[in-house]
Amino acid sequence: MSAIEDTTYTGTITSINNVGTYSSSGTTFSAVVTFENDGNAKPGMSASCEISLEKAEECIAVPTEAVQTKDNEKYVVVVDENGNTENVTIETGISNDSYVQVLSGLTGGETIQMTEVVSSTNNMDMTNIERGGARSQEEMPPGDMDMPRDMGEEAPRE
Repeated sequence: MSAIEDTTYTGTITSINNVGTYSSSGTTFSAVVTFENDGNAKPGMSASCEISLEKAEECIAVPTEAVQTKDNEKYVVVVDENGNTENVTIETGISNDSYVQVLSGLTGGETIQMTEVVSSTNNMDMTNIERGGARSQEEMPPGDMDMPRDMGEEAPRE
């Protein structure tokens, strides 16, 4: 809770208001969260909440930009030590704006090729860019791997 420094409460959302409040930064919806109160939380105190829909731990994850789709199959382009590339079919799990969980197809530590779309005034230029490879959780940047569920559609692109 924001009003109580260095304290974390875990709770369950029991209701969400159907009508939101609009502001220039977006729309907010009031919610009721039920949690075990240790006696320090009081009515009217402010809170900062983080909502996790799903969480993946110790998983292989690749940047969303690395996941491509062809004929309803998702794949990444793996680069070997000689610079040769191969399309590797992957099965994906949950995802967020930055990463997609890989359930099968990669073992972790592979180097993957990413494609970046660069817009110009006349046309679209596809430029190959090599970045870091598939990452296991240990190699991922610090932070939670909490992600909304990927419902089987193409991974979101930034």
